Amino acid sequence: MNHSLPYHRKKSRSRSKNKRFSWRQRLAALGVSMLVVGVAGVALFSVIVPDAPRTLWLNLTHWAGFEVRAVYVIGRQKTSRDDILAVIDVKIGEPLFRVEPEAMRQAVETIGAVKAARVERRLDGSILLHLEERSPHALWRQSDQDYLIDRDGVVFGVIDWTTASIDARLLILIGPQAPQQAGDLFNALNTVPEVGMMTAKAVNHHGRRWDLYLRNGTILHLPRTDVAQYLRHIQAIDDHYGLLQRNIGLIDLRQPDRIRIMKGIANQQTDRVEPDAVLIDPHAVSRTQSSADHTQSDHAETRT
Repeated sequence: MNHSLPYHRKKSRSRSKNKRFSWRQRLAALGVSMLVVGVAGVALFSVIVPDAPRTLWLNLTHWAGFEVRAVYVIGRQKTSRDDILAVIDVKIGEPLFRVEPEAMRQAVETIGAVKAARVERRLDGSILLHLEERSPHALWRQSDQDYLIDRDGVVFGVIDWTTASIDARLLILIGPQAPQQAGDLFNALNTVPEVGMMTAKAVNHHGRRWDLYLRNGTILHLPRTDVAQYLRHIQAIDDHYGLLQRNIGLIDLRQPDRIRIMKGIANQQTDRVEPDAVLIDPHAVSRTQSSADHTQSDHAETRT
């Protein structure tokens, strides 16, 4: 009898331990089953109602206090406030995470005056909209209406002359295809800033070439290609002979081997000039400069 007591106690503990493990396993199985059923239910509900998980997330975060409290726009000078409000579609008090920064950025960049945008969504409920606006580089006149054009030739605004304050020195572009060709013209004029400052109007002919109307009344017929090179020739001739300061009506650069110059003040409405023409070799300037350099060198050697 004395030897049987320890045996019965050990057997009883083993049964109790096995019993506890059995309950733990059952609880674990029940938990896994509930998780599987829950995931399957959410998946099924998502198929039936696709926006359900997002809606649940927005409601929970909104209930926790994450809501839109303010929208700040940084860098706005010319962009209309109403244009921005029309595309961002944000209301104060709505769930903060309903605002998608990338979608808002793309929407804002559809506004003509906006070149680039960046959106910040902050946890304090503020939305920061950073704008990089387009700067007017020229004015496009088409069908009795004037438009603003930026440095890349993008048309981004209609000018209302009753309220607009526009720089009078802006270059005026004329021609249906002028905006598409404007970028190349701007690049060419940048190589000769003096000519660029003197140019008041540029007329584009069927997207092929330009005529420049200078502020002193002179007209420049530009070639189809190598515009910057020929403008540099004109600038060099002007530096040596003061060509653009004279009574010149027309300078024709369309011939590859010569520059045709007509005297007289041009009539900018009819483009007619006096028929007194002068021919100048476009390479004469480089030869003149070269001979001048040799002369200076000879004088220097003589003095030495």
